[in-house]
Amino acid sequence: MKPINPTNDQESNHQTNLTRAQVEELFRELEKQRARERAIQANGTVLPLVISEALDDASPAQFKDDFKNYERTIQRYNHDTWTRAEQVHKEFIPDLKNWKLDAYQLVVTIHKIAETTRLQARASTELYEQLQYLQNKAEFTSGKDREIFNNTIEQAQRLAIYGFGSAKLQE
Repeated sequence: MKPINPTNDQESNHQTNLTRAQVEELFRELEKQRARERAIQANGTVLPLVISEALDDASPAQFKDDFKNYERTIQRYNHDTWTRAEQVHKEFIPDLKNWKLDAYQLVVTIHKIAETTRLQARASTELYEQLQYLQNKAEFTSGKDREIFNNTIEQAQRLAIYGFGSAKLQE
């Protein structure tokens, strides 16, 4: 059994007495922190430099080529309707061509789809930042584990670039 240290017991039972001014200062600091968090939530944070540079430096034609290559490298999964896109049945094509389309409604729909794509890109950017944070803190048992982890960071980065670029191309 571990002996009880009387000085530690006394320290844990000791209460810190704060003056009214100190308590008010703590509340002001808490409010400032909450305001910063609300501002970050409302405005977002700056996009990581490696992602923003990749987005800014590529031309639309280069994006399309890079995206085609990226799409080919992604692992395919199979689970019925969840993993396969629906196709327009050939029998409906003539009827669809006869419809007069409201351009405003189409543009709004495309912007909603682009915003969904941006949401996915933001989520992958968040994963990228979290993985990057862990990169130097994690200890791996083998070089292969470190290589897999580093590849995962690169995949998250590429997914973020793909997402933001795809949203821009959708618009």
